[in-house]
Amino acid sequence: LKHSSGSNEALFCLHAANMAVVAAMRAVPVLLLLCVSSANAGTVQSAARVTPLQKVLQLLDDMQVKGKQTKHEEEVEFAEFAQWCDSTRKATARSIDEAKSQIEQLTADIAKAEADAEQ
Repeated sequence: LKHSSGSNEALFCLHAANMAVVAAMRAVPVLLLLCVSSANAGTVQSAARVTPLQKVLQLLDDMQVKGKQTKHEEEVEFAEFAQWCDSTRKATARSIDEAKSQIEQLTADIAKAEADAEQ
């Protein structure tokens, strides 16, 4: 088979074009990967860059959550303390009433014993 010089140049151009297409097709995944990586890096950088105002707002939110938690814990502790105070108050009042009765009984016994001793 004999090819003319024009035909060889055409084949060479066709082969070069095919090689360019193949190279471009190989480059597409790499370019896509670079685009995705740069987009993710931008997202990570923007997520990593926290403005001072955002930091203050986050600290305030954290303080509010911690304050609510502390308030709840203190309410539970106060309820337990109030229960202890009520039960102690009732027990003390009962003891005082019992002691008053006993004092009255003993005072009556003493008065009777003194009366018996005088006779």
